[in-house]
Amino acid sequence: MDWMLFTGFCVVLFSIFLYKSIAVYKIYNNTFYEDLYSNFVEFYIKFKYKKNLSQSSWIKQEIGTHRILFNSYLNEDKKIQYQFVTIFSKYGIHIFNINNIHGAVSGLSSDAYWKNDKSTTSTRFLNPTKACESHKKYIHDLTKSSTPISITILFSNDTDISKIKSSYTTNVFKNFIDCIKNDTASIPEETIILEFNKCIGRK
Repeated sequence: MDWMLFTGFCVVLFSIFLYKSIAVYKIYNNTFYEDLYSNFVEFYIKFKYKKNLSQSSWIKQEIGTHRILFNSYLNEDKKIQYQFVTIFSKYGIHIFNINNIHGAVSGLSSDAYWKNDKSTTSTRFLNPTKACESHKKYIHDLTKSSTPISITILFSNDTDISKIKSSYTTNVFKNFIDCIKNDTASIPEETIILEFNKCIGRK
């Protein structure tokens, strides 16, 4: 009887764990998180238990000491309009505008909207250029430093971005680390942490 109770208890615990894991996986799957972190296990532990996604073991392996900052801007309907991931490293401050969009994207820096063509549909979305400029100013106002700040507009890995003509670099998720490494700044470790802490309100 005791064995049956123990087995039942384990089954219940496993079911709860599985349910929670599936919920977190939906957040992780087919998003920029897949490219930011080494694997789902790392993301799950940081997201669910440590409540801290500011560091990635894979990014540390690639560029050393770093910090990751997440910001979202909502529209009038309280839905996410723009998402930004800012990475602080020895290469400087790199702002990534995240667009989880598939298909083909086209547009100019001067356009109010960019176009997203898929096999059966064609939609428009707000040109992220002005939002990128505003977020860059926001980060600069918080850090109040001379550390170079660069901007890259990122799209899902299967997106065709060949028809975008933007004043900012455009790329796909998987190439974000190369965008960072292309810069030649040499920022001290203490400055990396200090500037990140300023952005999260920590002294």
